[in-house]
Amino acid sequence: MASRVETCRRQFGERIRLYRQMRGWDLDDLATRLNKSLATLSRIETGKQNLTMVDIVAIAEALEVSPRDLFQDEAYQGPNHSIGVKVIGTHCEKLVGVLETALSEVHGIREAVKVGL
Repeated sequence: MASRVETCRRQFGERIRLYRQMRGWDLDDLATRLNKSLATLSRIETGKQNLTMVDIVAIAEALEVSPRDLFQDEAYQGPNHSIGVKVIGTHCEKLVGVLETALSEVHGIREAVKVGL
């Protein structure tokens, strides 16, 4: 039986693949945008690679989505797509909360730097 972490990683990778494919990109297109090897991106999409916050934010930015979108359990509504996807359920709710807190702190730091604190 897969652990909660393994399940979250796998489902997170599935969501990355979904957004990549919805943009019509192959693995190489996203790997190039992220400056990652094909092998690394393949491990990410199959849930075999642990990611840092920096990785998560970079992936979201490359895909032009919010980091939260990569954890959401809701349908994506795009200009050419209407796909309902159940990706992450209760197993990852705590991880989403941690991510939101960390992103909020990063945003606060960026704002403080802008005003010269």
